[in-house]
Amino acid sequence: MDAVQYERNPKFQNSQFLGLMKQLRDREMVVEGDTMVPVEEASSTSGGWATEFQKSATDVKGKGRALEPLRMTVNESGIYSIGAQNRPTEFDLSGRSEVFGPAEEEIDAYFRTDNDDYINYWRGPESQGARFQSSTTPPAVLAEWDKLQRDWDIFEATTTGIKPISNYQFQANNPYVLGEASRHHNMHSTLSAASLELQSVLELEAAVQRDPYNATAWFSLGVKQQENEREQKALHALRRALELDSTHLPAWLALAISHTNDGNRRGSYEAIRSWVQHNVRYREAVEAYRASHGDMEDFNMAQTGNSDSLVECLIAMARSDISGEIDADIQIALAILMNTNEAYDKARDCFTTALAVRPDDWQLYNRVGATLANNGQSQDALQYYYHALELNPAYIRARFNLGISCINLRRYQEASQHILDALVLQDADVVQDPAEDGTENKRGVVSSALWESLKTCCMQMQRIDLATICDRQDLDAFRLNYQIL
Repeated sequence: MDAVQYERNPKFQNSQFLGLMKQLRDREMVVEGDTMVPVEEASSTSGGWATEFQKSATDVKGKGRALEPLRMTVNESGIYSIGAQNRPTEFDLSGRSEVFGPAEEEIDAYFRTDNDDYINYWRGPESQGARFQSSTTPPAVLAEWDKLQRDWDIFEATTTGIKPISNYQFQANNPYVLGEASRHHNMHSTLSAASLELQSVLELEAAVQRDPYNATAWFSLGVKQQENEREQKALHALRRALELDSTHLPAWLALAISHTNDGNRRGSYEAIRSWVQHNVRYREAVEAYRASHGDMEDFNMAQTGNSDSLVECLIAMARSDISGEIDADIQIALAILMNTNEAYDKARDCFTTALAVRPDDWQLYNRVGATLANNGQSQDALQYYYHALELNPAYIRARFNLGISCINLRRYQEASQHILDALVLQDADVVQDPAEDGTENKRGVVSSALWESLKTCCMQMQRIDLATICDRQDLDAFRLNYQIL
């Protein structure tokens, strides 16, 4: 009974066989002769088998040899069998009828028939898989099991209770997960930020799957998805990084960037506020600012409706640094808030100030360009996009932004080329998944925004044929008709 206590198959749980075993275990039934009878109806004579059974079962002082209780064990084939401990089983569950002999008792025949059904259940087509399924299992039961499995996949137990885990969807059949070495494998033995920075999405997803509790790996994956114009995946990865390590300051700034790109002003504000609260370096400056501004009720955007108080706090943090050095992260945090408030001139100034500290940061060049473009200065934005691409030619977001600025400047042919290049780069992180019919299905994630923008270019160029291909999102057909080798 202990071995099968977690078995939930309805046929097994409701079987008379299991009921009899429970009654035997609980001493509610005993064997007299060739029948099983309730304890109260058993023979009460001193020599009765039932009396001896009860007596031996409770003999804890070693007086007399207790009868060995029936046990249910599992043989090498994974089949349950019933027998006494330290002796051969009395009932063979393999289905070989000759073990019962020619004079098979009625109760033995019952056990054999009922157990054969159970054996067939365990020997079903999915008996080697993680989940056993009987062909007679009701659909409602299977649906309930499927729901439980989905809940298991999306929830986890944490120190603060049960909560959903990151619902980041990994690409299936990732060659790096399946064993193919990363091109950076020999250069880096640990998962550091530097080693993860230039890896592909597939490599980073493999790194996360191998070490799912590494906040740095999740952060690097989120930033890479930002660069690859996959904002929702970036949000999932960055949130997971912060679930694992709420003190990871770069992840808070990256999350604020993703919320800004996603049009979530409240999310951007909260991410910057969390970055301030977890920033140990400026703790004294933040406490001093709060002390001079009362209980800081207006520090919450829900109270004020704007981020003025948080902007002032960031400025106080910058002024508190007496070293004379510029903290680029403070400038980035200020620029994000300025962008959400549509104060684009101030946001540009903050980003360019950060660039003075980090002149090789391609993300900052792209953000300056995007700020200029948002302010209606698409022509001025081009040079920043080009500079970002010089530093990182595989920067998909910069290529897409460059295409959008060209559309705004009515340079549709040039815009279509830039957007197509971005789609080709996105397609490079696609896993070929064999379909049931033998064909190859691409399971990578390509941005619908890129296809819609490319379709706009095609319509402006009077290329209806290419616009139709954009609707199908068929990259190979588009490149062929676009005369791209």
